[in-house]
Amino acid sequence: MRDQSGPWNTPGATRKPELSDGSTATERLIEYTRPHSFAYEITDFTGPLRLLIAKVRGEWTMTPDGPNSLIRWTYSFYPRSGRGWLIRLAAAPLWRRYATATLARAVHVVEAVE
Repeated sequence: MRDQSGPWNTPGATRKPELSDGSTATERLIEYTRPHSFAYEITDFTGPLRLLIAKVRGEWTMTPDGPNSLIRWTYSFYPRSGRGWLIRLAAAPLWRRYATATLARAVHVVEAVE
């Protein structure tokens, strides 16, 4: 992550995630409701994804569930014109694997702190 424009709890803040292929994108925080949720958009992809995806919207929602929390992470892909089928067939399955692994790592970090 680089070029963060401000604290990541202020809507409008931006940063540049570096993707595994060396490309970048622009991530902008669009909603933040402490401690329940935040949402962001990812645009301006510089690598191969720029040919497929116009933007991505992600949202995390945390809901109390007894002594635990229910975490919901949703993603919406906005494909470039005529490329939705490619997102469904190729990018979506890859993204699911990435998201599952990322969420598992996040849970591991949180549980290690307890």
